[in-house]
Amino acid sequence: MGAVTLLRRAVPLALGLAALATACIQDSAGPRFQLAVEPDTLVFTARQGGLPPVERYLTVSGTGPLSWTAEADVPWLSLSPTSGGILQSVLVVANQQGLPLGTYDGIVSFVAAGTSNSPVRAVVRVDVVAQAPLAGRWLAAWGVVVLSIELRDSADAVTGSGLLTVGSTPFTVTGARTGDNIALTLQPPSGAPIALRAFFANDHVMRGSLTGPGFPGDSVLLFRQ
Repeated sequence: MGAVTLLRRAVPLALGLAALATACIQDSAGPRFQLAVEPDTLVFTARQGGLPPVERYLTVSGTGPLSWTAEADVPWLSLSPTSGGILQSVLVVANQQGLPLGTYDGIVSFVAAGTSNSPVRAVVRVDVVAQAPLAGRWLAAWGVVVLSIELRDSADAVTGSGLLTVGSTPFTVTGARTGDNIALTLQPPSGAPIALRAFFANDHVMRGSLTGPGFPGDSVLLFRQ
């Protein structure tokens, strides 16, 4: 094989290797990772002039070793921490003080260098209402008993479901609300119902009593979760 033939074959090979090397350099210089924030929406409900709602968390993750910063675009939201790495939780606190009745939206933006989808945004909504919100999850514990209730409140008609750890008993909830006073019926799949009478001690605590089979007027404190 002559020198000219070898040269003809070597030139395309060299050009191909050079192109591959250039592509690899360009690829390595571009964004290689993705940033993720969950959930993409947080919703708070708070009484006008009352206690701030229970704080929530956003979880930051990603496909590589990332460093991020975060900021909110409204003054009634605060974050902690405002920078960090992946697999980290960010505490989100909403403060409705000074806000009139209504619904307010804010955006929390997360920025990370070297990612293909930065910034990633989460929406935070605050509903400012006239009375302490009842809807949501409540928890009480006394002795060996744990009471967990998930409530829905529509026009003062209350529904929901829950669980008593005594016998792992599920139940449905019906009832009513009058101002800060709550009257609920906890109905297990079989047997007599249990009555829960409670009132708001503050925006996040209800004080009441259980009356029914196995509960002769037990005092309970329910805490908003």
